[in-house]
Amino acid sequence: MKAAELCATLGVSRRTLTTYLAAGCPHERRGAGPRAPLVFDLAKVKGWIRSTARSGDVGRPPEGAEPLGRPSGRADEELDAADLAEEIRRVNLAIKELEKKKRERIEAEALGELVPYEDVKRAWGAQVEVVKTRLRSLPSLLSQRMEGMSYDERHDLLEREFRRVLESFAREELAL
Repeated sequence: MKAAELCATLGVSRRTLTTYLAAGCPHERRGAGPRAPLVFDLAKVKGWIRSTARSGDVGRPPEGAEPLGRPSGRADEELDAADLAEEIRRVNLAIKELEKKKRERIEAEALGELVPYEDVKRAWGAQVEVVKTRLRSLPSLLSQRMEGMSYDERHDLLEREFRRVLESFAREELAL
């Protein structure tokens, strides 16, 4: 069956079919090349829609999932119109939810609520370098002060200084 026929049979738009294809809807190409017409097996597409709607993940049934039977438990010959409409409704709801999340992410980026990964990586890298430098300076700062101290006194001094460096790091603002 051709794409237009499938859209009419399922009651979906061409755009929805394109989304289904991107999500893994079964199809074949008649001819060579990327522009060759698509051909669909209605039974395979209906099975894919059922498994997709049940898995909750558009186009991706659970790992190792067996083909699902009809919702009523009857033989899996072909979905009736009501069953198919329900499966399509579920898939469309999942698509709408994904589109909503995408819009929310775009809005958050526009409002400056999300920071690009590279900016965060750069800022944290700079902070880690500051802490490393401060920790590396401790031996030269403390070596003279530790002369003549007991083990417990040296231990306490080191613990205080390490804590001071780490607490100062925790109080600093991350400059993005």
